[in-house]
Amino acid sequence: MSLNFRKYWILEPSINIDSYKNPDDFFEDFEMEILAKDVVCEMLGVSVRGLEMMVNREEFPPGKRIGKKVFWCVEAVENWEKRMFDAQRNWKPRRL
Repeated sequence: MSLNFRKYWILEPSINIDSYKNPDDFFEDFEMEILAKDVVCEMLGVSVRGLEMMVNREEFPPGKRIGKKVFWCVEAVENWEKRMFDAQRNWKPRRL
Protein backbone atom coordinates (compact mmCIF):
# COMPACT_ATOMS: atom_id res chain seq x y z
CA MET A 1 0.00 0.00 0.00
CA SER A 2 1.38 3.38 -0.95
CA LEU A 3 0.58 6.35 1.26
CA ASN A 4 0.54 9.88 -0.07
CA PHE A 5 2.26 11.94 2.62
CA ARG A 6 1.89 15.68 2.66
CA LYS A 7 5.04 17.09 4.17
CA TYR A 8 5.66 20.60 5.37
CA TRP A 9 8.82 22.41 6.30
CA ILE A 10 9.29 24.89 9.12
CA LEU A 11 12.27 27.16 9.46
CA GLU A 12 13.58 28.63 12.69
CA PRO A 13 12.56 32.30 12.53
CA SER A 14 15.39 33.52 14.75
CA ILE A 15 18.18 32.33 12.44
CA ASN A 16 19.84 34.88 10.15
CA ILE A 17 20.17 33.45 6.63
CA ASP A 18 22.66 36.21 5.72
CA SER A 19 25.27 34.66 8.04
CA TYR A 20 25.50 31.64 5.70
CA LYS A 21 27.79 31.85 2.66
CA ASN A 22 25.85 29.14 0.88
CA PRO A 23 22.03 29.36 1.28
CA ASP A 24 21.74 25.58 0.81
CA ASP A 25 23.66 25.09 4.08
CA PHE A 26 21.05 27.17 5.88
CA PHE A 27 18.18 25.00 4.70
CA GLU A 28 20.03 21.77 5.50
CA ASP A 29 20.72 22.94 9.06
CA PHE A 30 17.29 24.24 10.01
CA GLU A 31 14.75 22.39 7.93
CA MET A 32 12.28 20.22 9.87
CA GLU A 33 9.95 17.79 8.17
CA ILE A 34 6.46 17.75 9.69
CA LEU A 35 3.24 15.86 9.07
CA ALA A 36 -0.37 17.04 9.26
CA LYS A 37 -2.85 15.27 11.55
CA ASP A 38 -4.63 13.44 8.73
CA VAL A 39 -1.31 12.06 7.47
CA VAL A 40 -0.34 10.84 10.95
CA CYS A 41 -3.75 9.15 11.27
CA GLU A 42 -3.23 7.42 7.93
CA MET A 43 0.26 6.27 8.94
CA LEU A 44 -1.01 4.79 12.21
CA GLY A 45 -4.26 3.43 10.81
CA VAL A 46 -6.42 5.31 13.32
CA SER A 47 -9.19 7.85 13.05
CA VAL A 48 -8.70 11.51 13.94
CA ARG A 49 -10.66 10.93 17.15
CA GLY A 50 -8.56 7.85 17.90
CA LEU A 51 -5.37 9.90 17.57
CA GLU A 52 -6.80 12.62 19.81
CA MET A 53 -7.69 9.99 22.45
CA MET A 54 -4.16 8.54 22.26
CA VAL A 55 -2.72 12.02 22.85
CA ASN A 56 -5.15 12.69 25.75
CA ARG A 57 -4.17 9.36 27.38
CA GLU A 58 -0.50 10.30 26.86
CA GLU A 59 0.03 7.25 24.63
CA PHE A 60 1.22 9.41 21.72
CA PRO A 61 3.22 12.66 21.72
CA PRO A 62 1.12 15.83 21.46
CA GLY A 63 1.18 17.73 18.19
CA LYS A 64 2.06 21.35 17.66
CA ARG A 65 -0.75 23.69 16.68
CA ILE A 66 0.16 26.10 13.89
CA GLY A 67 -2.78 28.30 13.02
CA LYS A 68 -5.83 26.06 12.76
CA LYS A 69 -3.92 22.84 12.09
CA VAL A 70 -1.93 20.41 14.22
CA PHE A 71 1.37 18.93 13.09
CA TRP A 72 3.90 16.33 14.24
CA CYS A 73 7.56 16.18 13.29
CA VAL A 74 8.45 13.01 11.41
CA GLU A 75 11.11 12.13 13.98
CA ALA A 76 8.57 12.09 16.86
CA VAL A 77 6.24 9.74 14.98
CA GLU A 78 9.09 7.43 13.97
CA ASN A 79 10.43 7.33 17.57
CA TRP A 80 6.96 6.42 18.86
CA GLU A 81 6.67 3.61 16.29
CA LYS A 82 10.08 2.23 17.33
CA ARG A 83 9.18 2.32 21.04
CA MET A 84 5.90 0.51 20.36
CA PHE A 85 7.78 -2.49 18.97
CA ASP A 86 10.81 -2.51 21.30
CA ALA A 87 9.52 -5.48 23.32
CA GLN A 88 8.80 -7.44 20.16
CA ARG A 89 12.21 -6.66 18.63
CA ASN A 90 14.02 -7.60 21.86
CA TRP A 91 12.06 -10.80 22.45
CA LYS A 92 14.09 -13.92 23.05
CA PRO A 93 12.65 -17.43 23.28
CA ARG A 94 12.83 -19.01 26.74
CA ARG A 95 14.11 -22.26 25.32
CA LEU A 96 16.22 -22.85 22.28
